[in-house]
Amino acid sequence: MLPFDENIRDLFGRHLPNLRTQGRMIFDPVWAERMHRTNACELLYVVRGQMTLEFEQASFPAKERDVLIVPTGTMHRDVFDLDTELDIFYISFTWNLESEYIRQVNNRTIQAIPQERRIAMSLLFDPLQQDCGALDSPTKMLAEARVFTILMFLLREAFVQQESAELVETNGARGRLLLHEAKKYLRKHFAECIALGEVAAALRISPCHLSHVFSREDGFSMFSYLTQIRLEKAKTLLRDATFNVSEVARAVGYEDANYFAKVFRKHTGLSPREFAATTRQ
Repeated sequence: MLPFDENIRDLFGRHLPNLRTQGRMIFDPVWAERMHRTNACELLYVVRGQMTLEFEQASFPAKERDVLIVPTGTMHRDVFDLDTELDIFYISFTWNLESEYIRQVNNRTIQAIPQERRIAMSLLFDPLQQDCGALDSPTKMLAEARVFTILMFLLREAFVQQESAELVETNGARGRLLLHEAKKYLRKHFAECIALGEVAAALRISPCHLSHVFSREDGFSMFSYLTQIRLEKAKTLLRDATFNVSEVARAVGYEDANYFAKVFRKHTGLSPREFAATTRQ
């Protein structure tokens, strides 16, 4: 029978992180004063106090029960108040999947984890802190499995964030498409008596959803846009001496010429006749 390390690790542990160090740590002030790098990946779990992890291009503050990750070889500083107690549970490991993992998980995705999920994350560190004695082969492999569980938790949270962002983008793209189709319909049928439900039915969505799409994507209502189209067309017709006000009103979807005149004055400051007289000179 092969020794434990060669047999069991080959069967079950080939993709587990290789745990190098774990335990509670009091940071040396020198690591707060100068940039440095390590030759392994680090997980920092803040047990007590607060710190800021500074990279060359970004910084990430952390408080009690927060988690930070430092990829292998990354220049960084561990900044903290030297007069305030800082208690860190430190995990150092190498991993054959680190480069692929870091493409998905970083300190931004970790800090974006919702508070209720952060509580679940912090509980994963409790068993590790209890295993800080001598790491014989079975115990070491159990600890590595627990580190792997934490890493997979962080990966899942990153995927959830990505899926949420993609859903927002998808909904946004669909909203813009619906808005485009709705405006296209209004430009074609502006001279008709148009109801919200009629446009919604043409687009196969609910009137409520159509109204929401307009207000969200365009900032005003469908009828405001319809009025805008009608008035622009009315201005074109009023510049032509061929049409009187009543004919123009009917041509742009208003059966009542007086109501048309009221709407026209409200938006232009002139009556249709005054506008026509001004533009025909």
